[in-house]
Amino acid sequence: PLTKGPEGSYENSNGCPYYDQIRVNRLSDKEAKGPVYARALQAELVSPSEDFCMQIDAHTLFIENWDLRILREWGKAKNEYAVLTTYPTNVHDLHTNSNNHWEMPHLCHASLAGQGKA
Repeated sequence: PLTKGPEGSYENSNGCPYYDQIRVNRLSDKEAKGPVYARALQAELVSPSEDFCMQIDAHTLFIENWDLRILREWGKAKNEYAVLTTYPTNVHDLHTNSNNHWEMPHLCHASLAGQGKA
């Protein structure tokens, strides 16, 4: 977890080697306006000099070599403006009856259909 320093900025108390590459925009409960608003604020954290940005939900788990695999998928789009997106289910809810229904999005395969469609 991030810890606040004496001046209100966050400190690298765990010695994360990538700390300087992580940007956080924390909001109080009074400032929060839902997940769509929060995701839109992400654009303020991206510098024009950066080639990529990634936004994840807290309940995301990664497979081995996920970073190489996602770059390979982006390359297959053959479009430098391609956006790879999905709405992942909480990994702990897969194969469970959540909220009295079994309807959890679980994407196991997608393919490109041309003209930016998957």
